[in-house]
Amino acid sequence: MRNAGVLLFAKMISRFCLQASVTCVLFRGTSKVKILDKQTYQGGILDTYRDTMSYIFSHLNTEFIIKGGPREEVLELPEEALREAVLNAIAHRDYRSTSNIQVHIFQDRVEIINPGGLVPGLSKQKTTQKKARLTTQKTRARILSLMAENPAVTREQLADAIGVTSDGIRYHLRKLKQEDIIRRVGPDKGGFWEVLA
Repeated sequence: MRNAGVLLFAKMISRFCLQASVTCVLFRGTSKVKILDKQTYQGGILDTYRDTMSYIFSHLNTEFIIKGGPREEVLELPEEALREAVLNAIAHRDYRSTSNIQVHIFQDRVEIINPGGLVPGLSKQKTTQKKARLTTQKTRARILSLMAENPAVTREQLADAIGVTSDGIRYHLRKLKQEDIIRRVGPDKGGFWEVLA
């Protein structure tokens, strides 16, 4: 009960639990060879979550869309998936572990590494780090695969099948069209997708 109180109400958790922090690292390119920036957040749970999300968002590309009204900002990776991954890492981590949560941002992906494991009582002895790996390439490949299977697939169906938001799908479709990888034939309703590459 004491630990729960510390995690929920302490303004500086690290005073009581040194490993209860999140370290965010920005790498150059797609490997861990060159570190461009590193920050560690160790306040209360809510502050740590907010700081971590702000760090991630500040290092992802954002597309600004203007359609006659207020501009719309769309991240290159689905915001809801990122939020869920960070929340899961914080909520399910093993606070008895000597390791803290790691957020690694690369050119082509974000990795969220949680030093958690199986709950006591389960038979499996080895524990593995839980990773939430979000890659633009995998999302794009899945979109193209679904379009090949069903050229009439809708944006909503793509979002449901892949598990991202409609805004995330819209972002990827726009990029794929700009790169001449896909094109829309016909209207939104009744038309179909053509994969060009």
